[in-house]
Amino acid sequence: MSFRIWTENLPVTKELASRLDLSEYPVIVLQHAVSDTVRFLHHLKHWAGAKDIHFIAKPYSSKPKRVEAMLQDGVKVHSEKDYWAIERHGYLERIIEEASRGSKKNPLILEVWWCFARPLSHWQNRVIGTVEVTTFGHDRYEKAIDSIGVPVYSIARSKIKEEEANHVWQAVTTSLEVLLKELGRDLSSGKVMMIWYGMIGKAVTTSLRGRGIQTSVYDKSSFRRHEATRRGFQTHENAENMLADVDMIISSTGGRWITAEIIQACPDGIILVSAGSRQNEIDMDFLRTNASTTTPIHKNMTRYVLGDKEVFVVREWKNVNFIGESCPDTCMDLIHAGVLSCVRNLLIMDGNTKKTGLIHEPNATDIEEIYRLHEQFWHTRPSITTNTIMTKQKADPDGQQRLF
Repeated sequence: MSFRIWTENLPVTKELASRLDLSEYPVIVLQHAVSDTVRFLHHLKHWAGAKDIHFIAKPYSSKPKRVEAMLQDGVKVHSEKDYWAIERHGYLERIIEEASRGSKKNPLILEVWWCFARPLSHWQNRVIGTVEVTTFGHDRYEKAIDSIGVPVYSIARSKIKEEEANHVWQAVTTSLEVLLKELGRDLSSGKVMMIWYGMIGKAVTTSLRGRGIQTSVYDKSSFRRHEATRRGFQTHENAENMLADVDMIISSTGGRWITAEIIQACPDGIILVSAGSRQNEIDMDFLRTNASTTTPIHKNMTRYVLGDKEVFVVREWKNVNFIGESCPDTCMDLIHAGVLSCVRNLLIMDGNTKKTGLIHEPNATDIEEIYRLHEQFWHTRPSITTNTIMTKQKADPDGQQRLF
C-alpha cells in the first residue's frame, strides 16, 4: 500500500462528488468540525457544485482554523457551545427555513446525530431526505420513522462503518496508553470495565484483551451480555456489582450512564472515560458541584476529590478518541463516500413519498463501487491510462492532478 502522503486526502469522496449535481440543492451538514469534514465540504462545493452549504458544528469539536477554512470556502457555519442549544425547539427549523429560502429545490440533510428527526416530523414537504451516519442516530430514527415523512438513509450498520469502528477503538486504546505513559503509568496494569457491547465496545474490549488487560463488560441487553460472556469477558446483569474491582470505566452508550449514583459507587482512584460522541456519558455537573478539590493534572485529565475518594476524568466528558485525530483519512474517505452514495439515491427518489416509513441503506452494488474505487486509489500506484475511471472532465479547482 502506498501512503500517498502528498496527494488528495479524500479521493473516493472527490470522485463521487464529481458525479453529483447539487447546484440547485441546499445542503445542511451536522458533523464534527474535524479536518476531513473541511475537505468533505470543499468537495461538495467544488466538485458536486453545491452553492448553499450550511454546516452545524457538533459542540466541542470546533477549532478556529477549521471554521475559518470553511468560511473561506463560502460555507455558512453555525457553531453552538452545547447540545442543548442545537436541540432547543426552533433552532434546526430556522436553519431549514434559511436554507430553503429562494431555492428551487428542497435541502438535503447529512448528519451524525439524528437531531433532525423532530423537525422532519412536520416538515415533510420541505426536505429531500436525510442521511444518518451514527448507530446512535440510526437507532433513534428507527424509533421515530413512522412520524418522519421524508426518506431516511443510513450507513450506520454498513460494512463501511465497521471500518471506522476499527479505527475508533485503536484511537481509544492508543490515546489511553499514551496519556497514562505521560503520567508515568501503564494501562496494562489496571482493570478496565467497558460499558455497552456495541460495535465500538466489542472492538475496544478485544483490543484491550489483546494487550493483556483484564477487561469486563456491562450492557443492559441480556443478549449482548451473553455474547460478551461467550467471548470470555466477565459480565453481570447488575453493573454496580462489578464496580468494586475496576480501575477504569470506558462508557460508549450515547447517553448518560456514569451518573452520580455510579460515581459514588466507584472505588477510590477510578478513572472515567467517555468513548461516546455526544459528550454526555459522565455526570460532570455532579462532580463539579460536589468535589471539594478540582485539579487539572494533565491537559487531558482532571482530578476530583469527593470526600475521601479521588475520581479522575479523561478530557472532562469529551470523547477520548479525539485526543488526536480519531480516524485516518483513508477510513474517512469510505465514510464520506458512503454518505454521497446515499445522496445519489436520495436525488433519484426525489419526491417519491412511497420511500418513507423505513430506513434505507446502501446496497451491495453501492458498497462494491466504493471499495473498488478505494482499492484503486489507496492500494495501487497511481497511473493515468485509458482504463482510468473518468466520469466527468472537469478542471481541478484544487490545482491537483486528478487520478480518477
